Amino acid sequence: MTDFQNPRPSVGIGLRSKYLEYFLVNIPQIPIRWLEVHPENYIHHTPNRRKLQKISERFPISFHCISLSLGSAELPSPEHLDAIRRLMGEINPFMISDHMSWNTLNGYGYNDLYPLPLTESSLNRMAMHINILQEFFQRQLLIENPSTYVTFKDTTYSEPEFLNALTKATGCGILLDVNNLYVQSVNHGWDVQTYLNELEWDAVKEIHLAGHVKAADGDFLIDTHNQPVCPSVWEVYQGVIRKQPKAYTLIEWDEDLPEIDVLLDQARRASLYMEQSCMMI
Repeated sequence: MTDFQNPRPSVGIGLRSKYLEYFLVNIPQIPIRWLEVHPENYIHHTPNRRKLQKISERFPISFHCISLSLGSAELPSPEHLDAIRRLMGEINPFMISDHMSWNTLNGYGYNDLYPLPLTESSLNRMAMHINILQEFFQRQLLIENPSTYVTFKDTTYSEPEFLNALTKATGCGILLDVNNLYVQSVNHGWDVQTYLNELEWDAVKEIHLAGHVKAADGDFLIDTHNQPVCPSVWEVYQGVIRKQPKAYTLIEWDEDLPEIDVLLDQARRASLYMEQSCMMI
């Protein structure tokens, strides 16, 4: 296991199984300095786990979890959490993150990330679980803003207020998904700039960029992660990295995976925007 120091703020891509062989034998010419994986895809898959171990000797790895279910009434089983911690011991990820959502109920884990009302009760429950897991993993957790398609009547916090309160209660960081933010701004009529002005920027450690599609029957957007980043999301991103140039940026693509050159082109564009932002500081 290579004990990497954190790479300097730079652009990474989501390492899906389709790209494992590429990164086993290639170091891209463009500045891909780190990779992000869903650890759940490796804890029970020995062949790919060995490939990931090899890749982690050449690239720093970030863990983006999809199963910690921070907003649930209960955390996942101790066996599941132990499996993630064992993989952490092998790969030594330099960041670990999950979502502001829930997906565990009565001991059963669901594949979707479900929204929760932004209330004091939700805040206290999430803060408790974040504190437990940060102690368990001995790492800071980053919490990602969700994509949602419904709102709750009893919500008492705005989303950035809720994220800010979590960081104050737990010391966690924020993973700002710019695509999620844009999707919600369209679906719920949010003002992007108001959201960004409310956010605690010192807590933002990572940024995600991804694609979405428009529903066939209207202007409703669906966060699909199967398209290139759209012009509107690139525009929001440029404002975001001017506010927090120290954050890492990830190109995220999960469905209908393209050839690797498509992701590298997206990463190249993000790198150019990061360089321009640094020149403006």
